Amino acid sequence: MILIARFANYLKQKGYAENTAKSYISDVKIFLNEIGDVEVIDLEKFSKAAKEKLENLYSRTTYSATSLMRKKFSWGIFCDFLDMPFLKIDKKIKVTRTYQRDIFKEADIQKILTYLENRCTTSSTFTTQRKILLQQLAILLGAKAGLRVGEYQNLSFSDVLRNCEVVIRNGKHGDNRRVPVPKVIQDKVYELKKLYEDFKIAYDDRVFRNIGGTFIHVRTFQRWLKNLAAKVDVPETLAKTHGLRHRFAKNFLDKNINKLAELGDILGHKNLDTTLIYLKKTQKELRELIENACFTRQAS
Repeated sequence: MILIARFANYLKQKGYAENTAKSYISDVKIFLNEIGDVEVIDLEKFSKAAKEKLENLYSRTTYSATSLMRKKFSWGIFCDFLDMPFLKIDKKIKVTRTYQRDIFKEADIQKILTYLENRCTTSSTFTTQRKILLQQLAILLGAKAGLRVGEYQNLSFSDVLRNCEVVIRNGKHGDNRRVPVPKVIQDKVYELKKLYEDFKIAYDDRVFRNIGGTFIHVRTFQRWLKNLAAKVDVPETLAKTHGLRHRFAKNFLDKNINKLAELGDILGHKNLDTTLIYLKKTQKELRELIENACFTRQAS
């Protein structure tokens, strides 16, 4: 559609990250399919038809609350592109879950990192060693620095080796921020750089690029994690890249309970209400608390 192509160009001009733009475009395509194939828009008729169709879309139960909120945000961006008022949807999204889903334990992450370290010491080929180092970095960036998987592409040799930080450019909300990283990440980046030099292979400043020059896709990180979890008997249900970020946030708050605002800055949250989610216990943690409370009661 010509309209979608123009919308894609609009997002590019606004400086949205490539993966963010793809997400918005995908959501808008769903909306336009609901309305019909539209090339020339009469804004008044379009607005009326869109509101009716979108209310039906939001009434479906097949979408999660988080997915619906993202789709609503995508539609707002599209309305800005059309230069027309945002189509407010009256139907409220109810979130009934009061706990976090179960996420990685620190021990699970360590098992995966140990497995990779053992593999690295027994491998002598450039391709295998490079892949292992990239996998280690992908896990460490989520679990030790709290980055979103879509932000991994920002990792550069120069930023990490010189300043021990990742500079996020055009992040989820189109903003820029600097995220300090622990020395273990800097050491791994140095190992990767030395690997390229030892094998005399040219490399780009961005770490997560394929040899051909293209960025490693976010789905590749998810596939890596799923396969690695299976190797060390970590439940597949926990093998989510965003679970690494959750583990970082919970570890941070366990040690810095009064540093919620600082955590929000590190994670790149626009609203502290989002950061408050990490104060919630997982279902497994709630179950353990109940079990401990019952045991204490019986002992007394």
